[in-house]
Amino acid sequence: MDARPIGDHLSMWDVRVRQLVTTFSEPYTSKIKTKRYYEITYCVAGEITYHIGTANFTLRPGDLLLLRPGETFTRTAAPGMTFDRVWIGFEREWLERIGMERLLLPFESDVHGQDKLLHPEDFPDDFWRQTLAQLHRENCDTEVQLRTCTLCLLWSIYEVFYSRGRQRRREDPLGKQIVSYVNASLQDNATLDELTTRFHISRASLYRLFKAETGESIGEYISKKRLQLAREMMLGGVIPKRACQLSGFRDYSTFYRAYKRRYGISPSCEGKQAKEK
Repeated sequence: MDARPIGDHLSMWDVRVRQLVTTFSEPYTSKIKTKRYYEITYCVAGEITYHIGTANFTLRPGDLLLLRPGETFTRTAAPGMTFDRVWIGFEREWLERIGMERLLLPFESDVHGQDKLLHPEDFPDDFWRQTLAQLHRENCDTEVQLRTCTLCLLWSIYEVFYSRGRQRRREDPLGKQIVSYVNASLQDNATLDELTTRFHISRASLYRLFKAETGESIGEYISKKRLQLAREMMLGGVIPKRACQLSGFRDYSTFYRAYKRRYGISPSCEGKQAKEK
């Protein structure tokens, strides 16, 4: 396997951009990797498959793949394949500082993995492609330029995510819509009153529909999903207290008890073991 960086922008800035070309001389399967940043991978040429949990995502020219911190995956490629891609990485704190956290929703939504992979035809125009071209051209060499281009790209991705959500709401039964909304709102501490208002149903109907769709109560489901998200983050190197905050828990003691009850290990021990691997 031969990997060559074509360009590298800002190792210490809010946004990190690289163009990489990798040639696989034989059948390739990567080791398990864990993401540190929110990442966008744009396939310029070639083909590669990411295996994330039980889902497989094959990137072909023009495709975009979205990954969040703590997410683990492996990659496979055919022999003789040359994979040319643009990689963009950034941290949550950057978008929090400018009040644009909503642009993280496409990365954090867990609707059967439907929002991780985007194809050129998903976008209404070529603005996203022009933005990508700006991002990795040689004279895009200031932090302001990179942040501006990345924000434009994230907004284009968010519009696709929002459009897909509207389409699913037209097609999906109400129970699926509620579960999808809960999955996308794990970090927002959505209340039962907010859910009943949003979907125009009573609490009794909300409980019934959610239980029928997931086999669990809303509280059990949200706690399980938040713990899974926190665990992914810690395995990716995020410290326990930060993982607690980012996964939607309001206080560390509640998180600590729930984590130890579910996984049989404290968050701090989990974090230490992850560092030792």
